Amino acid sequence: MKKSEFTTVIITADEGMYLTQSADVAISERIICTEVALGCNSSPGEWKEITKEEGDEYKSQIESYRKEREQQRQAEMKAMMAKRFSTNSETDSRIEP
Repeated sequence: MKKSEFTTVIITADEGMYLTQSADVAISERIICTEVALGCNSSPGEWKEITKEEGDEYKSQIESYRKEREQQRQAEMKAMMAKRFSTNSETDSRIEP
């Protein structure tokens, strides 16, 4: 039998604060939270505390990014469907009964 033990390091933001990555990451990758469980290859130095106001601004940017991406995906899907149906219509009109 093999026995393994590990320790989980959890960092928690102070009251009224958030945690986010200390590295400069894209808004699509930005994490805003109050608690982080660090993996074995992570360290507390990879995270920093930010004020509630900064966290709320990041959250607003993240939401705007997500809405914009969803609109882009919907437009791409509509264009793809329009092209597909247009191609099918052209094919159907060339077929004689």
